[in-house]
Amino acid sequence: MKTNMSTDVPEEKSIARELAKRRAFIVLFIVLIEIVGAFIGLEGDMLAHSLDDYAILAISIVALLVIGVMRKKQSLAGLRKQHNILLALLVVALVFQIYGFIAESNDPTDLGNEFPSVTILVLMLINKVV
Repeated sequence: MKTNMSTDVPEEKSIARELAKRRAFIVLFIVLIEIVGAFIGLEGDMLAHSLDDYAILAISIVALLVIGVMRKKQSLAGLRKQHNILLALLVVALVFQIYGFIAESNDPTDLGNEFPSVTILVLMLINKVV
């Protein structure tokens, strides 16, 4: 039986790229959990100010659970499906982050944690697109 090696190489590279994206998602979601978790206690006095942080924390944990549950899917289609689910979660997290900017815009002390969080969310978007 002959195998066409020219078609296998691009698929292997695509799988390797998707696996690298998954590793980047794992690292960035863990960093996001650490950053948001550190600031939740500081904003506990006002529910409106900590709502975005709790939502982003929950979304990050769900995203890591999705990665964990789907870790055995090493096919290109399975990895792309996983990344599309992560993209949907990422968009929801960005909506909450924008809400956080609006809700905390009048309080400069509470606004400080929004910038690292949005930076990480943007890095994850770039990771998905590139």
